[in-house]
Amino acid sequence: MIKVVILFGILLGVCSQTSTAQTGQPQAGKKAVIQPVVTRPYTFPEIQIGIGLTTSWLNGSNPASDIILPKDTVHTIGGGFNGQQPGIALRGIFIMDPERRMRITTGLDYVWFTGLQRIEGSGYTLYARHTLEIPTAVLGFEYAFMNLPLANAKLYGGVDARYSFITNGTFRRKIVYKLIDNIDDVTISTKKSFGTPSRFGAALKLGIEGELLDPVYVNISGAYGAINLIGRNNRRGELFTPTTDDETQESLLGNIMFTMMIQYRL
Repeated sequence: MIKVVILFGILLGVCSQTSTAQTGQPQAGKKAVIQPVVTRPYTFPEIQIGIGLTTSWLNGSNPASDIILPKDTVHTIGGGFNGQQPGIALRGIFIMDPERRMRITTGLDYVWFTGLQRIEGSGYTLYARHTLEIPTAVLGFEYAFMNLPLANAKLYGGVDARYSFITNGTFRRKIVYKLIDNIDDVTISTKKSFGTPSRFGAALKLGIEGELLDPVYVNISGAYGAINLIGRNNRRGELFTPTTDDETQESLLGNIMFTMMIQYRL
């Protein structure tokens, strides 16, 4: 959350410094800034492809981000996904107007979730590891509402529809005994009887796109959304936990995403 707030603060700071570029007329006592002009011809639709890194950070109070093995009897077994989870982002960007303001995006986010825990006990060490892989199909709309004076850069906002496939996870429990030469190592596939569920989600996005060296661009964005707005199944329990023990509902999962991509104009 802190990184997204910092990113948005930087973007807004840039906007405040370049606001005269949008008026077309310099204000008294202020230096005029020339608005960037894209000189290359436009052909409908102009297409860019992008690839980069993305992170997902589950936020709010949810068993998915709780420690795997609780230290009390109040909490259920958690997912262990506390912190940013890495992934890759692939995008196709279709620019729909000559001013290059309206864009339709489509693509895939693939995020690897990993939760780890170690417990030191009297005579043993317990290790727990919980993993999930979440591929997500993305379809979105973006609108570039402000031109910036350098590198043909644009500030944009957008909305994404997101369709996530929740793969069967893996839970590994390993106990290493200190006083005897013995290791208890068990690995199971989590919630296998429920198959591979899918969930509809959505996200609001704010980002900046600029030209490195035409036809190569850089795109940085932050987004806030929910993974399972539609399709929740209370019978399965929580979406990102390894077991259904003592679980009676599937809570809404909010997440914060940060994406950095390199784009190439075809």
